[in-house]
Amino acid sequence: MADVGIVGMPNAGKSSLLVGLSAARAKVAAYPFTTLEPLLGVVSRRLDALVLVEIPGLVEGAAEGRGLGHEFLRHVQRTRLLLHVVDGTEPDVGDRIAVINAELGAFDAALAERPQIVVINKVDLPELADRLEAVRQEVGDAVEPGTRVLTVSAATHEGLDDLRDALFAGLAAVQRAEALAAAGPDEPEELPVLRPRPRRARVVVARENGGFRILHERALRVARGSDLERFEVQVQFHRFLEQVGVVRELENEGVKAGDTVWVGDRELEWS
Repeated sequence: MADVGIVGMPNAGKSSLLVGLSAARAKVAAYPFTTLEPLLGVVSRRLDALVLVEIPGLVEGAAEGRGLGHEFLRHVQRTRLLLHVVDGTEPDVGDRIAVINAELGAFDAALAERPQIVVINKVDLPELADRLEAVRQEVGDAVEPGTRVLTVSAATHEGLDDLRDALFAGLAAVQRAEALAAAGPDEPEELPVLRPRPRRARVVVARENGGFRILHERALRVARGSDLERFEVQVQFHRFLEQVGVVRELENEGVKAGDTVWVGDRELEWS
């Protein structure tokens, strides 16, 4: 479904974080359970991109189905890296992290091993600034050794650049681990041999059956993880295509409003 799943208690600031990190248009409000279905967003960095999904707030008992827990937790299974968001102003930060992790493990033991980045949110608020080091210590005691812990403010965007870098680095580490696992234990890891090659222009779009087909690898991957039947997701996807240069290439090929554009097995009408 997505590369990174945003999890946490209701009202931890997940929607605000999704909006701050991506071009998503999530509903944000100061009361729990604002988000009632998973929301997607795309985070771009130079020529790279990853897909975030906000999982609606989990509660204790989610693994037994409380609060539509089973439905939400199934979406977590389809991610590769977890972004665990906690409201740093709460008095029981460590317990809240432990509850969510326990629910993940109770639903699927593999989720207990899923890599996490933990984010302490709302550092812009004075009540957290005064006790931030104590909260850091409490969070450190609640997570697995080696877990990266960052502090951010989704409201003011403080720390979001560092978080984006951490997400791309964390996803790259997951991809390396997956590649090694796929190679098998009996096949030694081969060191890459770098040889100069002539530079060739990368083909990202092509004409096909009176329309156009998008061949950009990252765009295909993002499309596979997106519900392109929804208008707001189509708008996000179009912004992403602009960022990675696909729109420019389509315009160079002569695309116009009403033309058919294929991306993977999806057929879109260009507008």
